Amino acid sequence: MKTIKLLFISILISTSFCNKTIDFNDTKSKISISKYLDYIEDKDVGLNFQTISNEFSENKYKNIRKNKTNFGFTKSAYWFRFKIINNNNHESEYYLDIQYPYLDYVDIYVPATEGKFKKITTGAKRPYNNRQIKSTNVIVPITIPKGLNTYYIHVKNFSYLSLPVVLWEKTELIKLINTKTLLNGLYIGLLFIMIVFNLLLFLPTRDNVYLYFSAFIISYALLQFSISNNNSQSLYLLLLNNSSIPIFLIITGSLLVLFTKKYLSLLSNQVFCDRFSTYTSIVAIPLLISFFFINYSQAVIIALIYVIVSILSVSIISALLFKTSRPAKFYLIGLSGLLVIILATSLSYLGLIPYNYSLIYTGIEVSSSIFIIALCIGLFDKISQLLIKNKESFKRIQIAYKHLDSSTSDNNSYVDLIQTLSLKISLKIKELSLKVQDTNKGIKATSSSANYVAEKTNSQFEHISELNQDMDSFMNIIDSVTTEQITHAESLKLVSDTVYQNHHYIIEQLENITKQSEHLQSTKKLIKDMISIIDFISTQSSNISNTSSSIASIAKEGDVIINEAEEGMVKIKETAAGISNIINRLNDRSKQIEDILQIINNLSKQTNLLSLNASIEAARAGEYGKGFVVVAGEVKNLVTKSISSTKQINSTIDDIQTATKELSVSMVHGTAEVLKGFDMILHIEESFDSIVSETKNALEQVREILDSSKKMKNSSKKVLDNLNNINTISQHNAENIDEIVSNSKHIVSRITKAKEISDINQISATIMSTKYERANTKIHAIAEISQDNSASTEETYSITEEMATSLEMIQENLIEIDDIVVKLNNQFESI
Repeated sequence: MKTIKLLFISILISTSFCNKTIDFNDTKSKISISKYLDYIEDKDVGLNFQTISNEFSENKYKNIRKNKTNFGFTKSAYWFRFKIINNNNHESEYYLDIQYPYLDYVDIYVPATEGKFKKITTGAKRPYNNRQIKSTNVIVPITIPKGLNTYYIHVKNFSYLSLPVVLWEKTELIKLINTKTLLNGLYIGLLFIMIVFNLLLFLPTRDNVYLYFSAFIISYALLQFSISNNNSQSLYLLLLNNSSIPIFLIITGSLLVLFTKKYLSLLSNQVFCDRFSTYTSIVAIPLLISFFFINYSQAVIIALIYVIVSILSVSIISALLFKTSRPAKFYLIGLSGLLVIILATSLSYLGLIPYNYSLIYTGIEVSSSIFIIALCIGLFDKISQLLIKNKESFKRIQIAYKHLDSSTSDNNSYVDLIQTLSLKISLKIKELSLKVQDTNKGIKATSSSANYVAEKTNSQFEHISELNQDMDSFMNIIDSVTTEQITHAESLKLVSDTVYQNHHYIIEQLENITKQSEHLQSTKKLIKDMISIIDFISTQSSNISNTSSSIASIAKEGDVIINEAEEGMVKIKETAAGISNIINRLNDRSKQIEDILQIINNLSKQTNLLSLNASIEAARAGEYGKGFVVVAGEVKNLVTKSISSTKQINSTIDDIQTATKELSVSMVHGTAEVLKGFDMILHIEESFDSIVSETKNALEQVREILDSSKKMKNSSKKVLDNLNNINTISQHNAENIDEIVSNSKHIVSRITKAKEISDINQISATIMSTKYERANTKIHAIAEISQDNSASTEETYSITEEMATSLEMIQENLIEIDDIVVKLNNQFESI
């Protein structure tokens, strides 16, 4: 008995093993692997291939039940296994196709030689270019050796997980890909034609239903593209950060609701349904924003729930209007198939029914195509209904025209009464015309006064422009004077340096003369006849020494005077800087006057414009004269602004006069400093004249020494040698003296130039004083023009008040005309 039980159990086990092993041969072009899969759930994501493939893990594998390979939304990793027995006598090449493209990480372990395995890595989050076969699905070529082989698949996907696996023979796989590509092209072409067609219908009709339908098709096409492609193939999918499917699900659902609302005219047919559709569409906005802050699994579940609610709601709405609305019939027929396939897809994503990728994808394309075609037929029907209604309306208009033509003959009796009322209106209009003429005279007077103010204002602007030019000229003179003073100071500094150089040469000459004296003392012992000559040379040398000391003292005095002159130049610069600041203030005030003149110019233009508006209002008295009162008020406001601007100009002119007085005081101080500097320059000139005179005396004395030296040329050799030394020293002294003479000439020329600059500064001061007197005259002229403008403005104000009174009388006449027009309207209504 025990033997029979054991035999029965072994038969069951072997049967179970045989059912979970794929019997393979070359005659099969397609093998569905899903029902043969075993799996282990790795909740901690800690298992590796060595652990999974050993014999101790055999009892941990679970069988796939009812061919259900979708595991819903999960955070676990999964290890799958299937076994194949190759009954052929050779290896076979097949292709493993995982038909759910949104698996993040997929590792496939294929048997290799000597019991080892080859690892193939792929998945949606791995580089697409690394795939051996470029396809939206995970397609991997595998080798099936002879005998029993075990294959492992490791999947990590932290959202929805499904693993529909198929083995394809190469030729069959190529046919499948070509067929799928052709169908996708036809499907995309159909969507594109529908989009273009509805946009073309929108342009002439301006009916938003075609625009909503085109947007719905575009969003639906992007949703299809997101489902059938992975993130690595499209830039916009990468930008949406793996949230493209839930985002386009929400957008497509909301656009479907909006299209339904417009297509079925819910606002006129079902008000409650219209409000519900509006609220459903508004809810889509916060849902879309939330997808960027929650994980993918939660986003897909929320999007699916929203789509299900949207489709059910539009289905119920179309069912409610099925009997009363022709568009609802087409809508419900097209929606029925799409409703079934979308509900099936949603339930499979939620893990409630098995996931069949090919069936669902094909069903979506077919049902959506039927839905779009049905809606297009419905839109055509809507257009035809509109054409029928337009024909009926045209017939009603023709009947109305016939009735109007018949009733025209009955209205002749009212014509006489209308003519009488028209005569009364004519008389009133004549009275009104007289009042308008009086008003026009007032407007013309106002206009002429405004033109007078504008002319005076232009004259005032010209005076200010000339004043500004005088200020610019004055600034140029100040800059010129300042530049000349700086140049003058630099020239005096060069004179000081030259004097110091002359002093150095004279000291050097004194040393050479001392040496010369020593040589003469040595020759005195040799030749007695030359004693007198040597005494003469010694005396002359002493005189030269005294002259050099005198020149040195004079040079020191000149240096002191130059320092004082430099200090005076600094004071002149400070005074010039103060004058420049005052002139800058005057320029700022001039700019303010220009701005105010621009305001007055604008006011005059606006006054002219208001005068023109008043003339227009007088010409078209049909506005009952109210426009005249508005124009009079605006003229009054402009007069007030003109008076305010005139006061502001007077204030600015007072500021300019104050600044001008300050500038005159600064100019007096500057002139005093310039004259003081001129006196210092004259003192320096006298000192340098003394230096030149003493230098010339020294030069004459040296020349006398040279003549005495020539007389001793025929003396003894020792005397000759000494005299040669003396001659060399004397020549060097002569060169120094020539340099001193040349420097002295430069000093004289610079002092002469300094004197010329002082004369120019005095002339510039006279010119600036003349220009300021002329500027003061122009400022008085500007003030007189401002006072004249103020008087003209007051006169314009009084004329405007008289115009307001005339306009009130015109308004009363218009009220009487209005009563007559009312009577005429009553007669026309009775007709």
